[in-house]
Amino acid sequence: MFTIKPESKKFIVYSDNRNTGLKKNQIHRKLLKIIQKEQKDFILHIGDIVLWSLAWKSYFRDLEYSNITVPFFYTRGNHDNKLLFRKFFKLKHSYYSFKYGITHR
Repeated sequence: MFTIKPESKKFIVYSDNRNTGLKKNQIHRKLLKIIQKEQKDFILHIGDIVLWSLAWKSYFRDLEYSNITVPFFYTRGNHDNKLLFRKFFKLKHSYYSFKYGITHR
């Protein structure tokens, strides 16, 4: 469970940023530029992160170069490899619980 302070929070939710063709990760790089400008409190990626197993390396490299400093929370999409997802994210559960003031979301 993640405790969130009772003041207003703004966050970004995105998914399915996978690319096809020769322009690897262009979609994700554009999204990261937009996210960087938005200045939100956290980011929730709801799955379908990369198109193929070899793309994980460039996904994390792009994320590192983006200099985004807010927390990312990930969920596995139907196209994400279960074993690789577990390897990279090492999540205790397959769900999140956010406490906002006196309520859970």
